[in-house]
Amino acid sequence: MTRSFTVVFSVLATGLFLFVTDVMLCAEDTQQSGTLRRFRIDNRLVTGDTLVKGATIFYDGRVYDFLGEHGQITIYDQAAGTFVLLDPFCRLKAMVTTETLVGDFERRKEVFRNSNNPLENYLAEPYFEDTGYESESGLMYFRSPWIVYRFETVTLNDPAVSETYYDYCRQLTLLNIRCSGLPSPMIRHLLNPVIEQNRRFPGKVNMTLYPKGKVILSNTAIQAESTHTFVRRLQSTDEVKVEQADRFRELFREVSLDDYLRNTHATKAH
Repeated sequence: MTRSFTVVFSVLATGLFLFVTDVMLCAEDTQQSGTLRRFRIDNRLVTGDTLVKGATIFYDGRVYDFLGEHGQITIYDQAAGTFVLLDPFCRLKAMVTTETLVGDFERRKEVFRNSNNPLENYLAEPYFEDTGYESESGLMYFRSPWIVYRFETVTLNDPAVSETYYDYCRQLTLLNIRCSGLPSPMIRHLLNPVIEQNRRFPGKVNMTLYPKGKVILSNTAIQAESTHTFVRRLQSTDEVKVEQADRFRELFREVSLDDYLRNTHATKAH
C-alpha cells in the first residue's frame, strides 16, 4: 500500500471479521466516561490483495480519521461544517466546506446524467431491484445490476453517539464523492438514510461492483470487504493522535483541494 492512498477511508466503506457487540451504548455509558461524544471506530478494509487499516476518533464535535500509521488524516468539524485534509508526508493541508461538497455532488450527478457511460448514468439515479432488512439478525442487503451491498449491523442506541456518527457518515460520503472518483460513494449516498432510519451500525460490509453490469461470464467484478469495530472509551494514544493532528493543522501549508489531490496522486505515482 502506497503512502498517499487518496481515497478517504469511510467508516461506512466496505468489511472483514466480526465486530464487537458493545456498540449498543446507552446514555449512562457516555456520561460515566466524563466526555462528550468521545469514542473510536477501528476500520479494516480489504480489496483484492490490499489491506488498509485505519481509525476514526470522535472527539467533542470533531472527527479525526487516520488512514494507516502515517497516511492521510481527515478532520471534520461539525460546528464549522468543514473538512481539513492533512498529508503528513508532503506537509500539506486543504480545507473544504460541506456546502461546497453538496454543490460538487449535484454537479457530478448532472455530468453523469449526460454521460454516454451506462454505469455513470446509473450513478446519477441509483436504484436497487432487490432489498431486504432482517430486524432480528440485523442483516441488510441491496442488489442492482451494477452493485451489491450486504451489511451486518447492530443497533446504535445512544442518541448523542448516533447523531454524531450519522452526521459524519453523511458528510464523509460527500467528501468521498468529491475526492475518490470511485462509483461506490454515489451509491452510499442513497443507502445512508436507510441505515440511519433503522438506527443501525454496520460492523461488517461486503460490496461487489460490476463496472460493466452483471453479464454472464463476466470477470470484471470488483469486491471489497470491511469491518468497523466500535470502541467505547479512548486510550491515551488516541489523545496523542488527536493532538498531533491539531498541530499538523496549524503547521502545514494550505493549498486548494484540487492542488492537494493532484499532489497526492503525483506522489502515489512515484
